[in-house]
Amino acid sequence: MRRGSVLLVLVLAACLPQTGGEEATTTPTGLARTVLFDTDTHGVWQLLSGSQPDGEIRLVDTHPVTLEVTADGVGGRAGCNWYGWDGGDESSSTEMLCHPPDVMTLEESFLGALPRIDASRVEDDRLILTGPGVELVFERLDPVDLEAVLGVVWVMEAHYQGEVVTPNEGDPATLELSADGSFTGSTGCRTLTGRYVVSGAEIVFAEMAAHGECPASLQDQDGRVISGLEGGFRVVVEDGTLTTWTWGDEGLVYEASG
Repeated sequence: MRRGSVLLVLVLAACLPQTGGEEATTTPTGLARTVLFDTDTHGVWQLLSGSQPDGEIRLVDTHPVTLEVTADGVGGRAGCNWYGWDGGDESSSTEMLCHPPDVMTLEESFLGALPRIDASRVEDDRLILTGPGVELVFERLDPVDLEAVLGVVWVMEAHYQGEVVTPNEGDPATLELSADGSFTGSTGCRTLTGRYVVSGAEIVFAEMAAHGECPASLQDQDGRVISGLEGGFRVVVEDGTLTTWTWGDEGLVYEASG
């Protein structure tokens, strides 16, 4: 995967429902009808706490659960996989196997609770979804500040996973997003091109092509950059530094060039 040209086409999109992965599932639910018609619920939310008939939903800090509500549907990440509803009775979700095992337990509990939802309310900027034996409490997330990202050539200083930070090696690894939805960049040994969309609090690379070859000494960095960008990521821009974060507690640190 790290040699030659690779075309990575993600089946994630900004509109909902989101589908992809190996298979999609369909399940009737009242969730979309419950939250769609109240504009107070529109936005991106992250799960703070939850309970379902079997007990508490145990959260995993490195794999937060999100819910995005728009006029077209609801969806988000269930800890790792994407899920979505279009406002009718049909739902869909990706079916990737995620690690560690408690992430899959979290997903099963959360997705099992959603079809039981029959009421929603917003209190003190908290979205509360309830149903028989179920309560899900979310906090609102800020949307992507895309204006702070666009039109800048960002040069990678380091990549990290948890508390382990590794400086950039090889040629400068760069990233530049344009207002027309395209992006260019590099991993330090391969060039990147493609298109992105904004999905709630994340930037998602809907299409990404990686061109070129990497020497053995740079293949780890190449893989870290690809994995830090390909599945959707959050960004923070502060004092000329752009930091990305993705599920699994890994990301990239860039500085604005010249």
